[in-house]
Amino acid sequence: GKSKGCALVTFASPEGAAVAIAQLQDVHVDGRPINLREDREGGKVLAANAPADNASVFVANLSWQTTWQGLKDAMRQVGE
Repeated sequence: GKSKGCALVTFASPEGAAVAIAQLQDVHVDGRPINLREDREGGKVLAANAPADNASVFVANLSWQTTWQGLKDAMRQVGE
């Protein structure tokens, strides 16, 4: 489906999430600079199925053409 313009990305550790926020802020994905921050909601939707040591990052300003695979590939540059 179409991008909603934002997404939650789950990392294996809080450290991986922090690295993503530091290194990918304003990086262009599909022609737009993305904005990242720690997920303030705690990833409640994902947390039910995710181990407790995972950390979620909220990603905003995504292009409507961004796919989940494209975002995953961009995030994989810094960690799992």
